[in-house]
Amino acid sequence: MAHQAVGKLTSFITVLAGELDYSIAVISLWIWICGMIDLNIDSQMRLRTQLFP
Repeated sequence: MAHQAVGKLTSFITVLAGELDYSIAVISLWIWICGMIDLNIDSQMRLRTQLFP
């Protein structure tokens, strides 16, 4: 599952870098990573509140 996601991410970056400026690709990647981290923290917090009400 994780390996599949990495493959998709790699091809996503390759397409971005090919069609856009490198800087835009890096910014997009950062936004994507920050979004994933936020979602991860959010789901952990929700899980924690369910386990310990």
